[in-house]
Parts: sequence; C-alpha cells; structure tokens
Amino acid sequence: MVDFNSMMDTMRGSGFDTFVLPWILFLVIIYAIVQAAPFLKGEELKGQRRQIAVIIAAILSFFIINFRMSDGRLVGEALTTLFGSMSLYLAGILVLILFLGMGGWSIKGKDDSSVNSLVVVALVLVAIMIFFNTGMAESFNISDETATWLFMLLLVGGALYFLGKGGDGEE
Repeated sequence: MVDFNSMMDTMRGSGFDTFVLPWILFLVIIYAIVQAAPFLKGEELKGQRRQIAVIIAAILSFFIINFRMSDGRLVGEALTTLFGSMSLYLAGILVLILFLGMGGWSIKGKDDSSVNSLVVVALVLVAIMIFFNTGMAESFNISDETATWLFMLLLVGGALYFLGKGGDGEE
C-alpha cells in the first residue's frame, strides 16, 4: 500500500516543489505573454506560432528557475516559502472571519445593532491567541515586551472607545 506522506517526501526530495511546479508556473505565464507578442503575428509564422511560443517559454522558464536570489536560494525555493507562509496567514484570516461571524458581524458591517462590540473584540482576541499558540505565526517574531505594549495599547484604546461612545444617550 502506498503511503501518501512517503510519496510526498519522495516528490519533495526529487525537487518537485522547488523545480517542477515553479517551472510549470513560469512556463504557463511566459507562454501566455509570448502568444500575445507582436513578433508572432506575421503571416509567415501562421502554422508555427504555438510551437515557437512553447520553445521560448520553456527556455525562459528554465533560466528563471535556475536563477539564484541574493540570499542564495533558487526561485523555486523562494516560491515554496512564499506560498507556504501565505497559506498560514490565509488560515489565520479565515479563523478571524469565522470568529467575527460568530460575533454577529458580516463583511458589510453589523447585521444587528444589538451586537455587543465587546463580544466581537473578545472573539477576535481569542482567534489571535489560537493563531499564535498553534505556532502558525512564528514569522512574526514579536518579543514579550512588544506583545505587552500592544496589549496595553489595545486595553487603553478599548477603554477610551467605550468611554467616548457613552451609554446613556447623551452626546
């Protein structure tokens, strides 16, 4: 029986995620750009446009994938890091949206004016704590001192907001 994890490890070890997938990504993008290029619009190339575009896109994609960035990583390795990090942030945003929805807020704003803002703020804080405690936000690198200052500013800002909002109907 084939184990999916071992199959993924074999693919990763053979450069599937740092070479093959980025190469296909750049191949498709460059192919679309070359197809629209004016030098392929002539009548003498009418039957060979697609073949020429594929050859140009394939060669340029190999050059791009072989390029080393200033930190020594190949482009494919940087893309793997970029999309991996992006998925973590998107998951955190999704959790935040779910908690806001549980608090009664929609993307357009409040559904009901009776929704307690304190409940929504508490749910957002819980979502942020879950995000940080799962280890998904390691790239933030917030020190204890910075986290303390952010918490105090949030607390003071919340107090000023609720005091300024008033509750007895007076303006």
